[in-house]
Amino acid sequence: ASKKEGFSSPANYFVVHPGEKTEGESPNQPFKFRWPPQGLPANLQQFMGLAGKKLGILLSGSPEKESFRHGIGFAAAALKLGCDVYLYCIDDAVAGVGDSRLQALKQSGLKLYACAYGAHRRQIQLNDDATFAGLTVVSDLVASTDRFVSFN
Repeated sequence: ASKKEGFSSPANYFVVHPGEKTEGESPNQPFKFRWPPQGLPANLQQFMGLAGKKLGILLSGSPEKESFRHGIGFAAAALKLGCDVYLYCIDDAVAGVGDSRLQALKQSGLKLYACAYGAHRRQIQLNDDATFAGLTVVSDLVASTDRFVSFN
């Protein structure tokens, strides 16, 4: 099997941690997204390149965590750029699939997935808020998207 261009190094995986120092910010100032987004993070267009690219996003933190909010903001910004965005909620993020912000993004073209096992463990009913699936979908997203990012 031939490798897709761009998947030869770990540099293709980008993890954002709340409070991590980014260009122009102090380490104590969290990276913030406005909702709805008014403008885009300066490095997103450089990170993704052209519209039409496929972006995979993994959220694992609970809806109360800043990483969850940052992941939603990142997805919104990417959709605004014209990217195809695939978002998978795993672990504690499964509780947030019904979040009104995620559902609004879903209406705007976000492909929303959630871990069926995580929902079962947390006694969350399977519903139409997301496509509930297993880790095979995460593997497929990593393999088939141009970039894959994780917000933990």
